[in-house]
Amino acid sequence: MYSTSNWEVQWESSGHSSDVFSLSFSPKSNLIASGSSDKMVRLWDVGTGDCCFSSTGHDRIITWVVYSPRGDQVASASNDKTLRLWDVSAGKHHHTLKGHTNFVLHVAYSPMGNDIASCSTDKTVRLWNAETGTCRRTLNGHRDIVKSVVYSPQGDQVASASDDRTVRLWNAITGTCLHVLTGHASSVRFAVFSPQGDQVASASKDKTVKLWDLETGTCRHTLSGHTNYVNSVVYSPRGSSVASASVDGTARLWDVEAGSCLQTLSGHSKVVRDVAFSPAGDQVATRGDDTTVRLWDAEAGTSRHLSSGHVARVWSVKYSPAGDQAASCSKDGTVRLWDVETGACRYILTGHIREVYSVAFSSQGDMLASSDNYGVIRLWDVQTGSCRLIMKEHINLIFRIAYSPRDDQIASCSRDSTVRLWNTTTGECIHTLNGHDDFVKGIMYSPGGDRIASRSNDKTVRLWDTTTGDCLHIFIGSREGITSVAYMPEGGKVIILGGDKTLRMIDVGTGTSRHMLPGINVRAYSSRGGVAVSSGDDTLHLWDIESGEHLHSLAGHVDNDFHVIIFSPQGRRVATCSRDNTIRVWSVAWGQCLAVIQAHSDISSITWSTKVELNYLVIGFDDGSVAMWQMMDDGDPHHVRMRWRQTKGELTVKDASIQDVRGLSQANRKLLEQRGAVGKPTPHFREASKKVLDMASVVSSFKSLSSGMDGGSSSATNTSVERSEQHVGQVKELQPLKARRYTM
Repeated sequence: MYSTSNWEVQWESSGHSSDVFSLSFSPKSNLIASGSSDKMVRLWDVGTGDCCFSSTGHDRIITWVVYSPRGDQVASASNDKTLRLWDVSAGKHHHTLKGHTNFVLHVAYSPMGNDIASCSTDKTVRLWNAETGTCRRTLNGHRDIVKSVVYSPQGDQVASASDDRTVRLWNAITGTCLHVLTGHASSVRFAVFSPQGDQVASASKDKTVKLWDLETGTCRHTLSGHTNYVNSVVYSPRGSSVASASVDGTARLWDVEAGSCLQTLSGHSKVVRDVAFSPAGDQVATRGDDTTVRLWDAEAGTSRHLSSGHVARVWSVKYSPAGDQAASCSKDGTVRLWDVETGACRYILTGHIREVYSVAFSSQGDMLASSDNYGVIRLWDVQTGSCRLIMKEHINLIFRIAYSPRDDQIASCSRDSTVRLWNTTTGECIHTLNGHDDFVKGIMYSPGGDRIASRSNDKTVRLWDTTTGDCLHIFIGSREGITSVAYMPEGGKVIILGGDKTLRMIDVGTGTSRHMLPGINVRAYSSRGGVAVSSGDDTLHLWDIESGEHLHSLAGHVDNDFHVIIFSPQGRRVATCSRDNTIRVWSVAWGQCLAVIQAHSDISSITWSTKVELNYLVIGFDDGSVAMWQMMDDGDPHHVRMRWRQTKGELTVKDASIQDVRGLSQANRKLLEQRGAVGKPTPHFREASKKVLDMASVVSSFKSLSSGMDGGSSSATNTSVERSEQHVGQVKELQPLKARRYTM
């Protein structure tokens, strides 16, 4: 359950063992009822999340649950062909209503709570006495499955919606059919009365909503606009508007009097199942198959809150220049702005049709650019979350976008083999840079903004004049292509990393180049730090780019498939990620592992904070979650803790602890636990027989502390520590820094 003020998770229940199909709040108490395909009805305390009642009785899936208006009863409908009435106060079964000959799909109470209406795949509607459980009427007439049933506000009429393409109005007392509302071209999925009871709105598989006058039985308006089935419809509290939810992934707000569309609420990435107005009518809530609930401003049509993080792979994560916000973009078609300190999602930026591949902040941090696989760029106001400009010229996927240093331009590179320069004020395309013969995968402005470098799958790097759009130099890479390109801080040189793992330094003025680190398989480099990383077996190596000197060997990963290697902004640290599902943070100066972060899912993107003093590391995962870790600068330069993780609506904020303690003696383990450094080991870590170098160095750091412990255990602990150090002989060479392992 979520709080609607901030959409934080209030509690989460795991009581049901299968899909939950229906929920109903009690109108009188602090309870909520749920019905599930596990055949159970459960009542929950809204405040604590505790299960107050768990039913047994239904033999098949429960399709619907609803509270009575007085809140003293719950009715449940099931595929076992029955309805059951439950006494809430006593917590027991009250009546079993038998009569339907097939699945019961829907149930509704009359406004006074004395009667119940139900509908079934047996093509009938039944009216029941809620006190005795007896069937008063069986309403025959529909020629196909009846999908929904509802009482009028006065309780004197019942409306039923059917797959036979009709809505029928029935006298709730006599059971006679008052009107057959025909006109839909396909199945009617849902029907609802207006608050005044003088109209009915129906939602159909024919992609329309129809508004019906109950006095005449005629259609007043057909509301067209959805591009797929309409699942549900609801009136606003005053009856002046209706909201509809559709399989096309949108909800729409309609004016009842004029029959016109007021707003299209776009943002869900999948089918929208349900829609509801707030009691005041100023907000609309929608629920979609993308596992999200959205809260919209009914006047502006803008999304105000979302109860979930990304629901698909995160392609890129970027920090704002001030370091107080982070932006992520995903395969789910959304961009999200995160508050770095709290982990709260500030805005969900919707509008892209498909996957969003790249995001970039302006140098002032007030604007954010995003690009998608349809060749569209959007500029967003970071303060308001509104879209300022939409730029469409590319005819294919955009791989990267970048702001110029002065924020007056945006550059984009695309699968259409072009680079384009855009005016950030007008959205006009200033230059189209033609010349590459294949996809353009990367771009980077020079520090002064007067030049831009582009790299392409045609195995070339081109340098362009950003004022004239002229191509100044063309550099041909290796047969394996070019992996990355970057300007050196002074702007006079460009570094190119080839697909064959070679590194070249190019003089921008003369166009001459020279090979750096010949014979070394370079994987990544820091132009600011002047160092490069190469790979070999399971070990990484640090090199000085200018001198070619080998600086350090970085050993620790147990898989040599390194898919993310990224330096911190100043080049002082480097984060590496391999298929062993760990992220290791290394000191460039010492060449030692500072921390090992155990990931909960495959890692798709890592970025360092742009503010050097913060040392934040934000990680995007294939499951759509985003997490932030911080390198603490509190006298212990190797202390790392997870600040927050956002996973499909659940925000986790906690400190981390060392996990990889297997292979240590009981005495060593007890010592570390007493110092608060160790958590419970998790089963996915390597087996006990493999001694861990980084943990041995941690043990070494506690050696002096153990000598001051009271009692006879201190000498035994010292002996045990020494044995661990003897087992891993290299530890004594690594005294300045101690590594730690953390888990997510």
